[in-house]
Amino acid sequence: MKIQRLLAAFVFRDSRLESHPKILAASVYFVSRRSTLDLAAEVSKHPLRFGRSLDLRKCLSGHAFVRQREFLYDGPDTEAHLPIEDSALSELAVPISSGTEALGVINLASNERNFFSEKDIGSVQLLA
Repeated sequence: MKIQRLLAAFVFRDSRLESHPKILAASVYFVSRRSTLDLAAEVSKHPLRFGRSLDLRKCLSGHAFVRQREFLYDGPDTEAHLPIEDSALSELAVPISSGTEALGVINLASNERNFFSEKDIGSVQLLA
């Protein structure tokens, strides 16, 4: 699958996502029936916790998709009360858009708190 290879090979902070020491998982989801996000590609160090489809109203990626803007999660003190990847201490979700229409989300999960920065948002937006 081309999306899988692109995701795995994407260079993030001088390391490919598939071998980055601080990235637990990188996932690409596309919207389906306007109510779920369906997994299209994933690079992960552990089995996927949530399954292949996510409810837009009940996940961090859905939060970013619905609002059509990036979303950072850095622990329980943030505004989102949404499930995150197991063992993730921070996550970054960036919508995939075509013009003004959101099509999906790219989600990165890290095992380090406050791992993602504004520069990282820009990098993942380029991938999106």
